[in-house]
Amino acid sequence: MSIHTHPPVLYVHKHAFATADPVAASDFVIKHLVGGPVRFGNHTCPASYGPVPAQPSIGSLRLRGSSLALHFVFNPLKAAGSKWNATELGKEVDRIRGKRWAAKGGSYGPGHFDQFMDSHIGVVVASLDPYVRQWEAASVPFICRTWCCAAGMPQWPDRCPAYSYNRTSGCEVGCYVEIPYGIMVELQCGFVGDMSDGEYNQSLACLTHVQPEIFDLCLDERRERGASNSSAEQVDLQI
Repeated sequence: MSIHTHPPVLYVHKHAFATADPVAASDFVIKHLVGGPVRFGNHTCPASYGPVPAQPSIGSLRLRGSSLALHFVFNPLKAAGSKWNATELGKEVDRIRGKRWAAKGGSYGPGHFDQFMDSHIGVVVASLDPYVRQWEAASVPFICRTWCCAAGMPQWPDRCPAYSYNRTSGCEVGCYVEIPYGIMVELQCGFVGDMSDGEYNQSLACLTHVQPEIFDLCLDERRERGASNSSAEQVDLQI
C-alpha cells in the first residue's frame, strides 16, 4: 500500500515533555506564557503495585487561543535508558545552563545557546512585545533571535552574518524561555499565514521592545562570552 493513500495529518494535538516537576512547569506556562487552566489526572499507583519511589504525575494545559495541548510528565517508574532518566537529565541541563544563557535584549554577550535548546517547540503569536515586557518585569531569562539582516536593522550592514546578509525572506523572529526544568519554548512572530516562513516587515514590527540578535550558527558558543580560547572553560554534563 502506498503511503500516499494514508489519511493526511489534520493538526498537531499536543507536545509532551518529561520534567522533574509538572507543577512548576505548568505554573510557569500559566504565569509567563498565557496558558491554562491546568488539569492533573489521578495517576496514583494502587497499593497492589507495591512501593514506588514517587507517584507519576501529568499536568495538561493549553496556551490561550490554541488547540495545542502541553503535557508535562513525571514518571520515575519508566525505564531510564541510560545512567540518567529524562527528568534527572533535565535538572542537570538546567543546573549547568543557569542564568548565563540569557542576555537582556537578545545580545550574544553574555547570552549563548547550548545544543539542548535546539530541542524546543515554537508557537506563533501576533506580537512578542507584551511577553517580553512581562518576562522583564518578572525577571524571567530570555533570548530573542531572528534570521534576517537587511536595511532597517541596526546590525545592517556591518554586523550581519554571511548567511543572513541582506536576507529578507524566511524572517521568523523568536524569543526563547525555559520551562522548569531544562525545557525550552520559543514564541515566534512575523508570519502572515500558516505556510509563511516569516516576512521581513512583519518581523521588524512584531518585536520592538528589544532588538533581537541575528542567528550566527558559525559562532563558537561552547565558551563563555568574553573569555579567550586559551583560558575559557567548557562546561560538561556530569554523566
